[in-house]
Amino acid sequence: MFVALAVFGYTTFPSWLFHRFTLTSQVQHDNELYFCDRRGRILSG
Repeated sequence: MFVALAVFGYTTFPSWLFHRFTLTSQVQHDNELYFCDRRGRILSG
C-alpha cells in the first residue's frame, strides 16, 4: 500500500507542481497586464 502510494505521489506530484507553477505565473501575468493597462489609462488621462 505504501509503495503504491509512494509511486502514485512520485508520478503525480511533479505534474501537480508544474500545474501550480504555470497557474501562478499565469495569474501574475494577468495582474501585470491589468496594472500596465490601468497605468496606461491613468497616464493618458
